[in-house]
Amino acid sequence: MIVTSVDGRPIKVEGNPRHPASLGATDVFAEAAVLSLYDPDRSRTVLHDGAIASYEQLRQAQLTQVQQMRASGGDGFRLLTGRIMSPTLLRQIDDLLQAFPKAAWHAYDPISGSDGIETRMWLQREKGSELKSRQRKMIGSTGCGLCGIESLSEALKPCPGVVRQFSLTPRQIEAAIRDLCEAQPLNRQTRATHAAGFFSREGQLLMAREDVGRHNALDKLVGGLARQNVAGHLGAVVLTSRVSLEMKTAAAHSPFVIAISAPTALAVKTADECGITLVGVARGSEFEIFTHPDGVASYDI
Repeated sequence: MIVTSVDGRPIKVEGNPRHPASLGATDVFAEAAVLSLYDPDRSRTVLHDGAIASYEQLRQAQLTQVQQMRASGGDGFRLLTGRIMSPTLLRQIDDLLQAFPKAAWHAYDPISGSDGIETRMWLQREKGSELKSRQRKMIGSTGCGLCGIESLSEALKPCPGVVRQFSLTPRQIEAAIRDLCEAQPLNRQTRATHAAGFFSREGQLLMAREDVGRHNALDKLVGGLARQNVAGHLGAVVLTSRVSLEMKTAAAHSPFVIAISAPTALAVKTADECGITLVGVARGSEFEIFTHPDGVASYDI
């Protein structure tokens, strides 16, 4: 990398055009790593309680601290670093932890972007072995579909756009919520299940599925539609739960998602990008339109 600095402060960071890997290019992470090295408040000399001290005084203070740490085995000592790939530095940290067995090393790797903040942490060797020995081996049969995913890029895959060929009226939305609630025999017995329903463009309930899990209810509905070759883009998906990203808003390729509860901010963003008209907090004749309001007619014919 080529760094231009003024008075020790980096003002421009570029890749080395002669390096075969970058050919002069760089990225925000490399630039941030270099720019973070400059701290205008960093002292240019040794200070002790605000007064200038010598490097010998600093060395003696460090020796005293090390002796105290040796006596306690490093109890209370924490080492925080970014992700380390250097074998030499990893070996030095390992030697440090062996010398101070009660110390702990925490590594982080934050990646922030418009979609969220991703933080990665690495455990020290023996702690990692303990965690691995306690991990469950069974395959989960239920879940939101995000469990086990290790990156934002995997969790936030682009959703396919949907094409809306019809609109709904407020009266149809009200009737859909009412009809879906009436089509829940299991919930009438237990008062503890969710439901997902699919309505035709004329407002007819074509299919409904129940489950104690909201994700499972939607999965059952999507599976049922696929088995009966029902085109999802010709109807509306109605839910008795809240709407979050993992509810797979575009799973059935429906241009409408209507829910009794509220959506999350990420669900709203996803629905907007997919072209889905997202209706939430639908209770009786009242509801809120979060995305693509042109999908709901302003009056009933």
